[in-house]
Amino acid sequence: AAAFNLLDLSGRTELSLFYNNLLGYSLIQIDSLDKALFFLRRTLQKEPKNEYALFYMGLAYEKKKEYVEALHFFNEASKAGISEKEARFRIFDTTGKLVDELIVL
Repeated sequence: AAAFNLLDLSGRTELSLFYNNLLGYSLIQIDSLDKALFFLRRTLQKEPKNEYALFYMGLAYEKKKEYVEALHFFNEASKAGISEKEARFRIFDTTGKLVDELIVL
């Protein structure tokens, strides 16, 4: 039996926003960061204020050690409605100190 590869669908079909986010998060967990960013951007093209896509983008950039981008997306996720506690934890974790001025609610 042939193995099913969900990544093969990236150019052939529209995945729902939920599956784009789920796939993006899963790819972050296995350090496939550029592919994760691809799927998360697809969500943000259709729903620019999707709090989970924004937060996962921050996680991906954090893992890539692109901290300015990570902080931007964590801040945007906070503005979009992600838990303020989670966003503050991630910003603390990324910078080594809590950066309250980056959280705009």
